[in-house]
Amino acid sequence: MDEDLQALFMQARIARLASLRWGTPLRDAASVLFQSGALAYVRDSFDYFHLEGDEAVLDDVEDYLADRGVLTNAFA
Repeated sequence: MDEDLQALFMQARIARLASLRWGTPLRDAASVLFQSGALAYVRDSFDYFHLEGDEAVLDDVEDYLADRGVLTNAFA
């Protein structure tokens, strides 16, 4: 499987995990991740992130969001 496809699968896993962690529908979590640039961040950082587990990647994505003023805890 090529790296672009692996990165796409990671983006999907992170969106699903965010939905579960934030207690929000997948559509809403994916929208936040897309609109904030976090999905692009996951793709751009794939070389680093593929060494991490999905929970650790989502932790990093949440830091990315917090740095941009996106409040993921508003879902909880």
